[in-house]
Amino acid sequence: MGKKISVKLPNDFRNSLFFEGLSEITVTIHDDLEENLAQSPFIYDLCDRNEIKLPMKPWNNWETSIPYLLKYWKKLDQSIQESFQNHKGKADRHKMLQSLSYYLLFIHWLNNQPVQTLSFHPFSQFSYKPVNVEERLKFIMQKPEQYHSFIQLQQLFHETEKLFYKRKALDKLKK
Repeated sequence: MGKKISVKLPNDFRNSLFFEGLSEITVTIHDDLEENLAQSPFIYDLCDRNEIKLPMKPWNNWETSIPYLLKYWKKLDQSIQESFQNHKGKADRHKMLQSLSYYLLFIHWLNNQPVQTLSFHPFSQFSYKPVNVEERLKFIMQKPEQYHSFIQLQQLFHETEKLFYKRKALDKLKK
């Protein structure tokens, strides 16, 4: 049994792709990261911005948190591929935006940071990021249903997943 909370959306989270017309969201917080992510991908980041204490900060536990994001992505990837075959060249918008949400979490958490904004911002301060990530994300956000956006998102996930394993290996060497 979880605890129901209302979380205010800061202005820079009110991106029309993710939270169109909303000023707050209500969710039930569980002890399980997977359940919370399924409800609202940005819930941990939003709670952090609103100074609501949760039992964990996934960006501080990136080694155990990121595999959940990759698990969700792999399910969505397959489903989106099928939607292209069935909808004549257009992706399911909702699934693409879910995937994009998981990618934004992925790249932030890999760099030990919560998502601070859903407005576009440069990733120059990130140590772990794919080449031209900003331009590629801009392209995806402009036309999320297009096949080429899906291909870009697949490539970003693939490249960032390699960086995830690279960081894990480097951290292991440091210990």
